[in-house]
Amino acid sequence: MRATEATESGVPDDLLCIRCGYRLRGLEVEGRCPECGSEVACSMPSDRLSVADPSWLDRVYRGEMRIILGSLMLIGLPLVVNFILAFYSNLVQTDPFVQAVPDGVTELSVLPGMLRILFGTIGVTTIDPRLTLTEQPLTLRRAARVAAVISTLLLVFLICDEMAGGMLSHLLDETLSWVNLVVLLGVLVVISNYLAWLADRIPDPRLAGRTRFIAKSFAVCVVGSFLLGMSIGYASGGPAATAAAGIERSPVVTIAHALRMVLLLAVGVFLIAMLMTFSAYGKELHRCLEAARGLEARDRECTGG
Repeated sequence: MRATEATESGVPDDLLCIRCGYRLRGLEVEGRCPECGSEVACSMPSDRLSVADPSWLDRVYRGEMRIILGSLMLIGLPLVVNFILAFYSNLVQTDPFVQAVPDGVTELSVLPGMLRILFGTIGVTTIDPRLTLTEQPLTLRRAARVAAVISTLLLVFLICDEMAGGMLSHLLDETLSWVNLVVLLGVLVVISNYLAWLADRIPDPRLAGRTRFIAKSFAVCVVGSFLLGMSIGYASGGPAATAAAGIERSPVVTIAHALRMVLLLAVGVFLIAMLMTFSAYGKELHRCLEAARGLEARDRECTGG
C-alpha cells in the first residue's frame, strides 16, 4: 500500500482511472473522473478503509468506542465506588443497624469496564472479509484476543477470591493483581499496533506513526512498573518484612518505590495520550464508515459501468 503517497482527500498521487487512465490526484473518493465520468471509488485500492465493507467497518468502529468507554470506566468506576464506600463506612461506624459492605465490591466495579474492553477487542480485530488472511495482522489479532480473555478471567478469579474472604496469600494476591494489570495494559498496546495498521489503510501515516510510538513507550513503562512492583513486593511486602511495622525501609527499597511512582505516572500520561489517539481514530473511522456506506449504495453502478 502507498500510504505516504496519498493526498489529504485519501486518493493516492499516482492513482489512475481504471477506465480511461486519467490521473485522479486531488479528487475526492466520492467524486467522478473528469475525463470519462466513472466513479473514483472504482479505481481505489481495495485495502482502503473508505472502500471497505461497511458492516465490517461498523464492527471495528463500535469495537473501538467500546474500548475507549471501557478504559474510562476502569478509571472512573472504582473512584466513584471508593468514594461511596468511604461515606458508607462512616455510617457503619456511627449506626449499628447499618451492615458492613462485603469484600470485593471495589474489585467488582472494575468488571464492567473490563468486559467492554473484551468485547471491544473482539470487534476491532474482526477479520476483514475483503482482504486475504495473509494481508491481515493475524498475530496481533490473536494476541489481543487472548490477552483480553486472560485479563478478564484473572479479574473474575481475583474478585471471587476477595468475596470468599481472601484465600490467597498477600504476596500471591499482589502478584496476580500486577500480572492482571500488565496483561490488561498489554491489550491496549497490541490494539494500538493493530489500529496503526488500520491507519495505514485510511491512509494517515502521521496517526499511524504516533500510535506506534505511544505503544512502544507505553509498553516500556508498563514492563518497568511491573518489574519494580514485583521487586518491591518481594523485598518489602513479604510476610516477614511486614510483620514489624516499625522497621524502616532500606535506601534501595525507598529508591525503588520512587522509581515505581515515576513509572506509574508515565503509564498514566501515556494512557491518556493513547486514549486521545483512540479518539482521533474514532473520528477517522467514522468518516471512512460514512464514505463506505455511500459508496456501497452506488456499487452496482460502479461495477456495471
